[in-house]
Amino acid sequence: MNDCRAGCPPKYSSWLVFLGMLLLGGVLGHPFAGSWNDGSRLASIESVAERGTFILDGSMFVFPHGPKLGLPNPYDPQSEILAKRGTLDLMQIEGHFYSDKSPLPTVVLAGIWKIFRLLGAPEPAVDPVFFCRTMNFLAGALPLALGAAALWILSWRLSGQPKQAIWLFIAGVFSGLPVAYSRFANNHIVVWAAVAWLFLFLDGLSRGDRKPFWKIVLAGICLGVAYATDSGIGPGLFVATLVWTGLNPKELVYRWAGLSLGAIPFVFSHHSLGYLIAGTWGPMNANPAFFQWLGCPFPPESLTGGFKHPNFGKFCLYTGDMLFGKKGFVFHTGVGLVGLLMLFRLLGAKSASLPKGMVLMAGIAFLVGVLVYALGSNNQSGLCRSVRWFVPLGIPLWYVSSPLIRESGWKNRVFVLSTSVGLWVAACGAWFGPWNGNVLPGYWVIVVVLVSLGGFSLCQTQKEWRTKPLDSEPKSS
Repeated sequence: MNDCRAGCPPKYSSWLVFLGMLLLGGVLGHPFAGSWNDGSRLASIESVAERGTFILDGSMFVFPHGPKLGLPNPYDPQSEILAKRGTLDLMQIEGHFYSDKSPLPTVVLAGIWKIFRLLGAPEPAVDPVFFCRTMNFLAGALPLALGAAALWILSWRLSGQPKQAIWLFIAGVFSGLPVAYSRFANNHIVVWAAVAWLFLFLDGLSRGDRKPFWKIVLAGICLGVAYATDSGIGPGLFVATLVWTGLNPKELVYRWAGLSLGAIPFVFSHHSLGYLIAGTWGPMNANPAFFQWLGCPFPPESLTGGFKHPNFGKFCLYTGDMLFGKKGFVFHTGVGLVGLLMLFRLLGAKSASLPKGMVLMAGIAFLVGVLVYALGSNNQSGLCRSVRWFVPLGIPLWYVSSPLIRESGWKNRVFVLSTSVGLWVAACGAWFGPWNGNVLPGYWVIVVVLVSLGGFSLCQTQKEWRTKPLDSEPKSS
């Protein structure tokens, strides 16, 4: 086993984590579509792979015709509405239906499915179970495993002892929403994985590690994947990374060359596909004209994009509700509240364990990501567990909370207790899945516990943080 103080996990352990999480994701994955959201994504993959078009008029996910022909239905058998009507996450352009999901992931997954077809896989309409299970694995379980591997490596780098590394890993992967969103194909777990690897690469580069150019390029690829998959979270990551690069003027050109080389192909492809489909270089799903078809459940005021609030006060209430209300993202992330408190503290004080540039990047990524969706939406991301858009933003909060696990005494215990509370969120998510809008069982108890831990932390640190740095050398827990 390598010395964890050198920031290295045990040899081959990262591969074991990846394979273990891949197995877990495969077991939890469903053999059907569970909502309009993933139904729309799977419809576009099926159409591109089988018919060579983004037009969804012939997709079984839009018009579930399987039962009439004696074929299996592609939707959750417990949902009669889905089975009869199919997905309604649709745009209508020139009389044809299109998915409102980002197109680049569709092209990638359709290409992989074409390989499966060449190897003898049946048509999706003939065997939707195999198709759905495969896509849920590729766009659900696989990103979970990839992101978990990145957080495993980063946990060892950020911690001081094996026990601390394990708790930090549990907090990042199993204490919150990632497992729930790995059960179906969706954008949010993909972006979560991309953000995990982005933080891993940039944290290493910020610590003065050897800087091979390919690491910068890989960080750029992660940035590009996040942008092309979620145009709400992506801009915040771009702004945060821009600030990160500017903190080291001597390497500004070197860093931007690598990041641009990795990110630009994804950004260009994303916007080019949007122009090909809808004739616009901006977000397709922000155009009200595409949602005026008969039976569309989305009135113009519900579409994401533009300022959606009558006044500033309503905007503040809505933002607070998304973060702290009954779907509150902060309370659906085990270390979310202590991470938020730590973020404010670290932005004003130096930490011995986290590079200042990474703290600033984490803060900007979180703030801009929240503001983009708070300004441009009014439906808290619809029927889902917590606020699905914010799933990737759990990583910045997790990152800035990590110094607590290195400490002895109450700080370590607050981190462990917060993580333990988050395990219930993950367990409920794994059981009910991501497309459940009911209040989490025991949610208000969770809120009371986490707020109590946060209040205790503030009381304990009011004098302590005024007189000494946040942390020193790693201490045993």
